[in-house]
Amino acid sequence: MAHINICGNWGTLVVNAETGEVEDHHLNGSGYQHIKKFDIAEYTKAYGQPPVGDLDILDLGYWAGDGTYIEADEYHREMTGTGWSPIIANEATGRVLQ
Repeated sequence: MAHINICGNWGTLVVNAETGEVEDHHLNGSGYQHIKKFDIAEYTKAYGQPPVGDLDILDLGYWAGDGTYIEADEYHREMTGTGWSPIIANEATGRVLQ
């Protein structure tokens, strides 16, 4: 069974790469203790491939222990260029908008 590491300011969560379930954690505080499962299907759809290796916690949506769903951070994805396309589709459109 493959694992991925979800990393952030509060530490690292070791996650089952297929199910998204948190299997272990190495935390620097209590910030991620409420996270139970990550949304692997949404990540795969947004990135065009399943997650592998070490990932930023902002890249994935997750479910908390109480069932609350927290979406992936859209601003982070915009800044890293994942799942987004430019507003100006071509040079001609850019000239019109100037």
